[in-house]
Amino acid sequence: MGKSLIPTGTFLQRIAHDTTANTLAISAAAMLPLMAMVGGGVDASRYYMTESRLQAACDAGALAARRAMDDNDFTNEHKTVGLNFFDNNYKEGTFGLENLERDFVGTDDGEVNGTATGTLPASIMGAFGYKTFPVEVECQADINIANTDIVLVLDTTGSMDGQPIQDLRDATMSFYDVIEEATSDAAQVRYGIVPYSSQVNVGHLLQAGWMKTNHTYQSRETIRTSGTPTTESIDVVRTGDATNFQNLPNQQYYSEVLATYNDCVDIAFTNEPGNNEYISHDPEGLTLVSQETNGSRTVSVYEGFAKYLNLNFASGTWFGSTSSTNRECRLYFNRQSYDAWSTITIIEDAPYEWDWEYKPVSYNVGNVISNGYLDADTGDDMEIERHNWNGCIEEAQTVNTSVWNPVPAGAYDIDIDLVPSSEAERWAPMLPTLVRPRYTDGSNRYSESNYIYGNMRSEEDKQPIWTTCPKPVRQLDKMPDRTELVDYLKASEGFVADGATYHDIGMVWGGRMISPDGIFSSRNQTGANGQSISRHIVFMTDGVMFGNNRVYSPYGYEWWDRRVTDDGDQDDNTAIHAERFQAACRAVRNKNITLWVVAFGTALSQNLIDCATPGRAMRAADGDELDAKFREIAEKIADLRLTK
Repeated sequence: MGKSLIPTGTFLQRIAHDTTANTLAISAAAMLPLMAMVGGGVDASRYYMTESRLQAACDAGALAARRAMDDNDFTNEHKTVGLNFFDNNYKEGTFGLENLERDFVGTDDGEVNGTATGTLPASIMGAFGYKTFPVEVECQADINIANTDIVLVLDTTGSMDGQPIQDLRDATMSFYDVIEEATSDAAQVRYGIVPYSSQVNVGHLLQAGWMKTNHTYQSRETIRTSGTPTTESIDVVRTGDATNFQNLPNQQYYSEVLATYNDCVDIAFTNEPGNNEYISHDPEGLTLVSQETNGSRTVSVYEGFAKYLNLNFASGTWFGSTSSTNRECRLYFNRQSYDAWSTITIIEDAPYEWDWEYKPVSYNVGNVISNGYLDADTGDDMEIERHNWNGCIEEAQTVNTSVWNPVPAGAYDIDIDLVPSSEAERWAPMLPTLVRPRYTDGSNRYSESNYIYGNMRSEEDKQPIWTTCPKPVRQLDKMPDRTELVDYLKASEGFVADGATYHDIGMVWGGRMISPDGIFSSRNQTGANGQSISRHIVFMTDGVMFGNNRVYSPYGYEWWDRRVTDDGDQDDNTAIHAERFQAACRAVRNKNITLWVVAFGTALSQNLIDCATPGRAMRAADGDELDAKFREIAEKIADLRLTK
């Protein structure tokens, strides 16, 4: 047996002969792969966390830079915006990253591309020769749009006159430009516009079956007070056989100075009066066939018996001196009367005085939508006047209540999905020259203290108080040509400011224009490519609700018609219209339509905030801010998103 190389009794010899030392050797041998496994996991985790944070920062910077761009031009200013957002989301040195570089560039198509690189020092894996790990991310942002319907409900009331309405034109064009730049060829984007004040002009979009046949207006009728009629003429035509002959006394019918007796006899037959001459009739025995009155003249046609005269020559007699040149020939005839069935036409003239009775009057308006007007005898002394339809409407039946949550039954005017099938649900044409208020003669027609609620008689030609009808709405449709919108918004094309502020009527018709149900459902349910539609209403106003009880609105003259209130009160009218506005807003939001509200040059009232989709109400103090808000809305509608 050989001699051990380890000295006997030493520490090492004891370890060599101690079997418990094998565990230490094995553990030492296993330490290296264990370190590699744990170290790899730790460094891999640090790598992925670093990469994830870099990616998020890159995405944020790209989105921010693209949002800052007004068009496809990328500038150093936009780059700075992107870098700042990157730095806010990734602080230099996070996770120990070194040599950080980040950059953003733009493309000709308006995309923003970003990159971020750096090196991550290894920790445990450094013992295995891995000193650093390279980290690199890319990002890309663009504005894209899918099938989208947008209805702009724009306040064009009188307070918008001047610079405000020009600011609105400019902001609307900016809105359009942002949307169009983000629209792909595969998407369908349609635009509708509803200018509103105290009215909306929607008549050109309505079918005849949706319009009323009869409607009651605050109007007037002529009242005549007649005197005793006088007969102008009687025309009698015999139509039957003679009967009931009666002899009458002889009567001289001709007298003339003639030369001889024979001359007298000769002329007896040539100068005989015609037979069958009308004498008289019995009014009680006649039957009225027809009667027509025109002004003061009445033409009446009767049938019945009339009395006629029949003559026969009796004799000729000479009278006078013996001188043949001074003798007078007198002719006598036998007379008879008889009766015969006849047609008798009597023309009478009845002097009269006239005035108007101002009151609610029902008219047949069934042909107004096709003719464009209503002819009615509302002029002086029943003169026919033509009342032209301007395209604005009176609303369907409503309910005069102050409680609008929930909407009461029978309030068809708030139903944005209304498809009329009864007179109560149909719309009536607005006829401004037909409606007439009632106020004390000779008084100020704008003062409520002079108003008369009941019917009244008057010779005064009372004029309408106040009415306006905005530019016709534009139905949802594609608008590939920018000049179409420019032309629509021109003052010369009717886009002007006038009227009172009725938010509810603007919102109701904005909803009806865009709803996938209702009267325009056939064209609103899906896009041309068969895909779903994202729907948005942008509601802009520069004022608070003002339901003027003296203006001719879609609810008539409120002081007299009282369709909204039960007493015509001005304050009640305004307050109730505000509640109706909220009801219309809820109806829109319940259709999954995003509702944006912009208060322009006025306070962002709670009424406007409550109307909007949460987080979608905003204020613009002036024209520049309005332009910015419209751009912001357009960008959000356009779905700013990461494309890589």
